[in-house]
Amino acid sequence: MLFKAKQWEQAQQDYRQAIALAHPGNGAAHAGLADCLAEKGSKNEALEEYEKAMELDPEIICSVLKKRRELFCAMGNFEAALRDNEKVSFMRLLISR
Repeated sequence: MLFKAKQWEQAQQDYRQAIALAHPGNGAAHAGLADCLAEKGSKNEALEEYEKAMELDPEIICSVLKKRRELFCAMGNFEAALRDNEKVSFMRLLISR
């Protein structure tokens, strides 16, 4: 709700609290925190949280890679964005088989 209202600071605090208290192994919580950090401009910290999210929850790898790719583009790191794009394409190929 806070995320959709663009209340990044409060949403970030809520995600951090949820991760610390109840969901340290929840990849979606780390991805949500990463989204907030990215929106606030904390790009490197967002990349770290996206990485944690993918490690914790393989089910969300494609969606996290897409978000991370967008962040890499915003940072001007087009090589990393291209690598993530290739990973998404490869995963789609695997899933379609």
